Amino acid sequence: MASIDANPPELSPRVHLALASLCVLLALEALLFAPLNADAAFTLRQARAQAEGAVPCRDLLCEYTPLATSVLAIAKGALLPSILIVQLAILLCAVLTYRLARTLGHDSPAARGSFLIAWALLLANDGRGIEIEPFAVMCLLCAASTFAASRDPWAAFRAGLWVAAAFWAKQYGLLGWAGLLAACAVERRIKEAVVLTAGVLVGIGSGLLLLLSLGTDASSLATLFGSGAYPGYPVWANLATAPELVGLLVLIGAPLLTSRPAGAARRVTLLLSLTGAAMLPFIFRGYRHYWHFAIPFLAVLMFRVLTPAEAGWPIRIRQAAFALALLSVGLDVGRCARDVATGARARQFAAARHLEALASGAARVLYLTDPALLPLLRGPLLAPREVGPKFTRFSRPEAEALLRAAEVVVWDRALAGSDEPLRRLARDPVDALARLDFRLVRSDGSIGVYSRPSP
Repeated sequence: MASIDANPPELSPRVHLALASLCVLLALEALLFAPLNADAAFTLRQARAQAEGAVPCRDLLCEYTPLATSVLAIAKGALLPSILIVQLAILLCAVLTYRLARTLGHDSPAARGSFLIAWALLLANDGRGIEIEPFAVMCLLCAASTFAASRDPWAAFRAGLWVAAAFWAKQYGLLGWAGLLAACAVERRIKEAVVLTAGVLVGIGSGLLLLLSLGTDASSLATLFGSGAYPGYPVWANLATAPELVGLLVLIGAPLLTSRPAGAARRVTLLLSLTGAAMLPFIFRGYRHYWHFAIPFLAVLMFRVLTPAEAGWPIRIRQAAFALALLSVGLDVGRCARDVATGARARQFAAARHLEALASGAARVLYLTDPALLPLLRGPLLAPREVGPKFTRFSRPEAEALLRAAEVVVWDRALAGSDEPLRRLARDPVDALARLDFRLVRSDGSIGVYSRPSP
């Protein structure tokens, strides 16, 4: 009977059906019930602005490379179509995981197992929100498959172009360059490393030239290479955000690092190199969706064929790794049930409508509130960056320009970090508003509405 502890591993038809059904249900929950995450604040608003003709880095301050938001601009930043596009991107990542597994020699049942585990783990780790990582992961999987399929230099160049596309989806896509270079170094493929690098540079340079031709100045492009104002947590704290995935990584990687099978050296080297590179962001940040860069490669490694010398304890380790993968998915099922039971998204919509009512129909409103609500609020894009507990620091000129552009400020004073732009101007945020003639005209609990006379 098909089993995860067989060699090659194979999931039973019942497990296939259960995992596939669960993935479909998680995707539907993402579409209909999952609350908006903070990243949606800038992703959907930037996509909406691009759909209206704004050019990234010229008309919009971009802290992430704009390929993903350009794709979402097809949906004009609308909520449900954008969520659908993200879910299709995640599904395509799983399909490309299957393709990579087949390219690396997995038989069809093992490749199907990699597909299902990758799909489930991508969904279960922030995959039900608006995230741009799946767009970069798609490109990295194409790069890995292209690189693995042939030793021809042209294949290495095409892989470099895919890595560049991953960079333009999100800067961390460059980790694919590091991973593929590491594989080249271990295998002493110097020529391929040079050609790969040429492809990466050509792809990134072409994108920069395109933006410059659209009127973007070089100084604006510099924001694409910054790290932002994120807290400097230690690596262990960043990894502790997803302990079951750390366990999965250790269980899959440790046997390979201690006794790498000679017969599959090239395949294992590529996957280990890309998985190791995927962990680089955790040096300075830790979010579950960063695991998206590693999950497909871990899924392929989980379903590899063990050599006769590896029989025994590696099979038991694989069983434990599979159990941790199921645990990660199960934890997210619990989060889904909570979101559906509490009507989390419906409450967000209600909160957004309440904020709009407090603004009394003003044309230019600056909302200093939960960033997850910002895509639900109608009106122009005033804040160039997200505002709220997850924020990027404003300079004093940016904060002043932002406030001068507003007619009304709706400020949730109970929300930590929402007053950050105001504190750029004065130690007391209320004093900052007063200096620009804003006066409190209405108060509703922790929410204050500030207005100023028309010029």
